[in-house]
Amino acid sequence: MGVFLSELTWQEAKEAFQRTQTVLIPVGSTEQHGPHLPLGADWIEADAIAKAVTERADVITTHVVPVGISEHHMDFPGTLTITREHFRNFMMDICESLIRWGAGRFIFINGHGGNVDALSEIALTLRTKYGALSAILQWYELIPLFNGQPTMQHGGYGEIALVAAAKPSLVKYDKAQLDPQKLVTENIIADLDHFTFKGGVIRTFLRTKDVSLIGSMKEQPADVEEADLKSATPEVGHKLLKSLVDLIVEFLKEFNRVDFGPTG
Repeated sequence: MGVFLSELTWQEAKEAFQRTQTVLIPVGSTEQHGPHLPLGADWIEADAIAKAVTERADVITTHVVPVGISEHHMDFPGTLTITREHFRNFMMDICESLIRWGAGRFIFINGHGGNVDALSEIALTLRTKYGALSAILQWYELIPLFNGQPTMQHGGYGEIALVAAAKPSLVKYDKAQLDPQKLVTENIIADLDHFTFKGGVIRTFLRTKDVSLIGSMKEQPADVEEADLKSATPEVGHKLLKSLVDLIVEFLKEFNRVDFGPTG
């Protein structure tokens, strides 16, 4: 039902914007994901989700943005990063271009948590300056558990499955592993963006190497029996992808009904 902006002529683009105001922008990063996943895992996942949604929803989908805010991962070779200011300005330029042609609702399919604060600022600017509505969808927040496994793990079960569904040759199952959460004192567990202390959460922000030597990690406590990462097969990935797309398509129908009226 939807279209991919890069594949349209300008006349076709004009017609598409007359039909729908909703634009999907997949966003990811190029950064380490352990010894078993490619640097492009985040954008590969976001792109696969956006493409599948486009096949079922009346949206205009842009090319994936493959580099994000990843300074905290820069101790691992091959990682690329841009500053928060450059990322924000670049994304705003894209959105303002799209507004010029008729866009009024933005769906950011974000595969990298490091982008979310900047995307939130962009969403506020779009709403305040243009009256446009935005939604930031992070797949591991939409489905926190799949097959009983937590999906918010850097290079974990969910990411392996989605990459395997999109590009199976890029998953090295024989090297799949996750660093456990790091106990830095007798009472403090360290994650990238917080300490856990006696059951409470204290916000911080660390470099990946502070909590993981291999670049893949659990990132959250899990009161579940951990699955063998080799079980995150392409078949599992396709099921997870379908569940995500079903949920996003349903959300889009509701989102397009939202009307807060003009700003100002």
